[in-house]
Amino acid sequence: MVRLPAERRERAASGNRRPLAAAPATHETVRRLAEQWPNADVSAVEANFAVVRVYGALASAMETFLAPWGLNPARLTLLRVLYEALPHPLTAGQIRQRLNVTSTNVSKLVRGLEARGLVHRTEGQEDHRLVEVQLTERGIAEFETVMPLALNQMELFGQNAPAEARTAVVDAMQTVWQNARAAKIAPKG
Repeated sequence: MVRLPAERRERAASGNRRPLAAAPATHETVRRLAEQWPNADVSAVEANFAVVRVYGALASAMETFLAPWGLNPARLTLLRVLYEALPHPLTAGQIRQRLNVTSTNVSKLVRGLEARGLVHRTEGQEDHRLVEVQLTERGIAEFETVMPLALNQMELFGQNAPAEARTAVVDAMQTVWQNARAAKIAPKG
């Protein structure tokens, strides 16, 4: 049998579940997985499902919000990273590391923003094989217009959660992020 923390066992027994975790399909899926694999950590599995569900909802909402500007969350993140680097350009490799994406994704993002005149690419000054990317004046202006509005939108997502709860989520997500990065090694078993 999978061991649940006392608070979770009591909540499960009473039927009182948190709204996010209350998705019946998720609970039913986790219950079935726990029956088949009794050593599974149910709370970890349920937390993972919740993170994926929340990410999907947030990404979808931000996609819709950013669409009028021809942006999406990934493009906005690239604009932010380039804005933070000003007045210096970033190489494609630096962008890849900061965004934690593949080189192919960096190329697609840069091409999309370049087509809209928001960034420009140049050959590296010392090594002509390196491509450097920097915001254009138009890119700076668009970022400075969109980012405050995007921040307001992000605030709406967490408006009913107390500050302490939001801080706890950030701390927990930092741990999940570190664990996920460490898990890129071969699976055990």
